[in-house]
Parts: sequence; structure tokens; C-alpha cells
Amino acid sequence: MSDRSWFIRSRGRVLGPFTAPQLEAMRARGQFARFYQVSEDRLNWESAATLTDLFPTADGGSGARATHGELVLDEPAPSAISGPSEGWHYAVGDHREGPISFDELQRKASRGEIQPDTLVWNVGMADWTPCRTVAGLIFPGAPPGRPSGPADPGPQAPSAPRPTRTSGLAIASLVLGLLWLSWVGSLLAIIFGRAALAEISQSRGTVGGRGMAVTGVTLGIIALALPALAVLFIILARMSM
Repeated sequence: MSDRSWFIRSRGRVLGPFTAPQLEAMRARGQFARFYQVSEDRLNWESAATLTDLFPTADGGSGARATHGELVLDEPAPSAISGPSEGWHYAVGDHREGPISFDELQRKASRGEIQPDTLVWNVGMADWTPCRTVAGLIFPGAPPGRPSGPADPGPQAPSAPRPTRTSGLAIASLVLGLLWLSWVGSLLAIIFGRAALAEISQSRGTVGGRGMAVTGVTLGIIALALPALAVLFIILARMSM
């Protein structure tokens, strides 16, 4: 076996060739596992589990069979992966770390050293899988037994109702404030404007026109105040003579 060399294929990537000692060193570092595919000519591929010098049959699983070109699983992988408490490997960038115990894997998750999308692998698993699929592995902020995901935004406050109509009193107040009508219109503008403001306040947002009502009241007050100011100006002018 020492004179032979193999290419490695995983997820469509082909690396190599590697000698037997190189494969053994990669296996020890967690960079080469039985679920990889190997080939000596890059044409015929088989499961790395067939290299019994590296992966004894006693340690192998029975969940996969090798075919030309692909590795076919006899049974689909479950959505939540569970595995032994020892021998966990995890990916950090392009490097593979491990093996570590499940308790140490949980501590790394609690400290934020690994994330829900961090890839992990254990003996008996067909391929590397995200941490969020590992049963019993809990991340901060995620309830037990549920994958980590975006936080629930919670119930949103109801939006304020939009006005369905404009107060007729507010329109009348604005028009009368502009017309003046020998101060009669100004007086009515104030009366209608105050009534419109009361109507709008009681409608809880369903009646609009507050701006028109305020403008009408303001014009009415100014128009009524002008004569009084004129009289006051005349009195002051006569007193100064």
C-alpha cells in the first residue's frame, strides 16, 4: 500500500494524489474521513472506507455504498443529527479541528467560538453538517431543541387609523376666514373652526382637516382684531397731539 497513491474527492473537489502516510496523517488531523471518495486514476471512485488499513471494518458504518462517480446513501440522513459524546470534529475556515467531546462542543457553542452554520462531523455521519442540525446542541438565545435562527420580532404596534374624510366644518372655517364678509365671516370662521377641531379630536383619527380649521380660526381672530387695533392706534395718536 505504501507505493500507491490516491486522489480524494469530497463535494465535487478533487485533491491529490496523496501517499498512504499522507492519508494517515490527514486522517489523524480530521482532514480525511471514511465518507470521502478515493481513486487511483480519477476515473473509478470508491468510498475511502475500503482502505481498511486506514479505516478498519470494525469502525465502519453500514449506511453507504460506493458507485462510480457518486457516494449513494442507503438511508436518508435525519434532519436532527445525533452522535456519540466523543470524537467530534468541527471546521474553522479551511482547517478541521478535533476530535473533542460533545461537552466541549457545547462549551464552544456557548462561548460563541462556533456558530449554528459551523460544519461538524462525527463517526457514523455521512458528511459534514451544520451545527444547528445536531440534536441537543444549544446556542445562546435559541431555545433547546430548535435550530438557531432570526429572532422573533414579536407583535407589532397597530398603525394609526388614516382619516376617511375631511371635516366640512374645517372647510367652512377656512373659506369664511378668507372671505371676511364685514367681520361676519370672520366670526363664523372662528365658531366653525373651533367646532371642527372638537370634531376631529373626538374622531380618533378618522376625520381630517385640522390644518384648515386652525387656519380659519387664525384668520378670523386676525380680522376681528384689526378694528380694535385701528381704534387703539387712533386714540393713542390723538393723545400724543
